[in-house]
Amino acid sequence: TLHDTISEYTSTLSRTVSNASVKRENAQFVVTEAVNGIAFDTEAIYNELTGMINDFSTADPINYTFPYTETPATYTSADFAFSELPLGSFYTDGLGDKNRRNNISRAAEGMNGRIFYPGETISALDLYGAVTIENGYAEAPGYNQGRVEMVVGGGVCQVTTTLYNAVLRAELDVSYRKNHSMMVNYVYPGMDAMVAPQDNSDFKFVNSSNHPIYIEAYVVDDRICINIWGKQHGAVAIHELLRAILQDEPLKMRRLAEIFHVDVASLHELWMLCGADAGEVEERMEQDLALARQCADTVVVSAHCLARARSVSLYTS
Repeated sequence: TLHDTISEYTSTLSRTVSNASVKRENAQFVVTEAVNGIAFDTEAIYNELTGMINDFSTADPINYTFPYTETPATYTSADFAFSELPLGSFYTDGLGDKNRRNNISRAAEGMNGRIFYPGETISALDLYGAVTIENGYAEAPGYNQGRVEMVVGGGVCQVTTTLYNAVLRAELDVSYRKNHSMMVNYVYPGMDAMVAPQDNSDFKFVNSSNHPIYIEAYVVDDRICINIWGKQHGAVAIHELLRAILQDEPLKMRRLAEIFHVDVASLHELWMLCGADAGEVEERMEQDLALARQCADTVVVSAHCLARARSVSLYTS
């Protein structure tokens, strides 16, 4: 029938709207393009065509273009043109025994490659999945009401802490976080975050940026590493390198050093200039910059920071 013919024809042309997506392979992002949705109102087309066929007032051939509705994807490949560096990175060392390392690796697998869109709330427990023996977790030492006990999933709090610190560096909004009842040895005091699957204690944050974010999590040697990728506003500036040095972020520091061609290992002095007002700081910086250039081969200048190095090619900013 005509109705069946229309349905068969439009079904070959219809498309479901699909956002662009991304995955990370061999330290590179591979983007799948977005697909705009295409939909046909088969009933309206059938009624319109039937009316034209039954119109005997003309013998002209029927020329008909099928009308359709196109729905653009919300997020395209442009939204996944991530910055050269992660928005935030962090790692912690000391994964413990075989079972604890298994739990950390299992939790990292649950979050690795996950994409979250602007406004989405991300739950650490949702990322990890069910923290049960059946889901691949094992018993390992963990905190429970102020005591160290064998618990299923012992070690996932170290992943949570690593994620929390990466989130802070990415400048995303934290919506819920609790710290441990006792100190932990893999991060500075007060910088930890915990989860407790048995009572649904969670760590949650929001993608408060204007673009999708991508979580990369992996275990290497005795270390759990988490990178949060996304789009930064504006170009990467040299001050990001100095901030990475000051905040002890080696992964970010190495990537920035490659971009700016600075041998960080050769930097042997870092000066922080302070003054009563911006004019005083600028005046002092000019004086110190002149001095630094007399006795150093490399001078890196940014904001009110100045670093000196020897035996590398000249770099100024």
